Amino acid sequence: MMHSKVTKHSRIISDIEVLRAFAILFTLIHHVLFLLLWPSSTYSAIMGTFSFWGGVDLFLVISGFVIARQFIPTVTAARDTGDFLRLAGEFWIRRAFRILPTAWVWLAIPLALTAALPAYSNWFSTLSETFAALFQVANFHHWYELNGRAPAGGVSGAYWSLSLEEQFYLALPFVAYFGRKHIRALILAAIFIQLFIPRAPGDLLWDVRADALLVGVAIYFFSISKFYSLFDPTLLNNRPASVFVIVALLFGLAAMAGTMSLVPFFTGMIAIFSGLLVLIASYDKSYICRQRQLKALLLWVGSRSYALYLANLPIFFLNRYVYLHILGWDHPTYPRVLFSAFTALAMLILAAELNYRFVEMPLREKGKRIGRQFRERPIISEPSVREGVL
Repeated sequence: MMHSKVTKHSRIISDIEVLRAFAILFTLIHHVLFLLLWPSSTYSAIMGTFSFWGGVDLFLVISGFVIARQFIPTVTAARDTGDFLRLAGEFWIRRAFRILPTAWVWLAIPLALTAALPAYSNWFSTLSETFAALFQVANFHHWYELNGRAPAGGVSGAYWSLSLEEQFYLALPFVAYFGRKHIRALILAAIFIQLFIPRAPGDLLWDVRADALLVGVAIYFFSISKFYSLFDPTLLNNRPASVFVIVALLFGLAAMAGTMSLVPFFTGMIAIFSGLLVLIASYDKSYICRQRQLKALLLWVGSRSYALYLANLPIFFLNRYVYLHILGWDHPTYPRVLFSAFTALAMLILAAELNYRFVEMPLREKGKRIGRQFRERPIISEPSVREGVL
């Protein structure tokens, strides 16, 4: 039986969900290159100044904050190893049911499409990316691809960040329980050790960067401190001020990723920009978006962001295949560009909605039930003693 009693922070923070929407929108803009049927000078000009891969780091900070908020209060209250094993087991079960079903669906679909349509993608690259994702080492495989040690051209390269998160989920319970007396110092030290190290795409440290995740954990610890309320940015209750600050931070996030040669430790700065956005969102006072209709739309996007992240490349590749290899479009026109973008967006929205309703939500709830049953079950059953027998 469980003896530790703690209060979990299970309430969803709507501003965090809005940030998920911004994170996936950044990622989709970054992946537009795979959607374009022909080279675009406009896109190249934008990417010459800005880059949007920082959306992944925003996702990582959000994940660090949300997971720490839900799990650390529980595991640090565990009284003994038995409590810890039950809590860690519940956590891993819930994470598995939350992450793996959707991940496997969007690994299987491009693999099947590549087998059926050879021009869809590079078969060997997609197959190797699939195995790397299944074994949670896709970030190391991604590093190999960026350095020419593994064939590029696959559809499942985006799984590198998912593997990084899953490695974090495996390690977090042990660090939170066995290092609980010094966990704040450990987290801050791990952040500052990484923060100012130059890490560019293609470096191994870029693919194993954990500072963004740990910044999210640090924000959680700050949110339960006595100083948290003192830093509440109440100025952002003013809509123009809120718009200016949030746009400036998002602009800085894109600019920092796009000017890598100017700031050697740009990766660490992206984690800081992302952390500031998550800190503002953590107050849950609509500081991120105050316009109701826009916020409702962003909340929908944020709730489907996981499926959007994993489905966008398979769908973009399929969209390209249809227009280039089936319809034989060989030169750009504005109607063709607009129509191909519309069909890709429509397919992506439909896929995300179907995935959310029929894969994510049912299996997430099942994971909660199984995890709860595991937590309530004793790890080692107590020997039964029959009455009257010594």
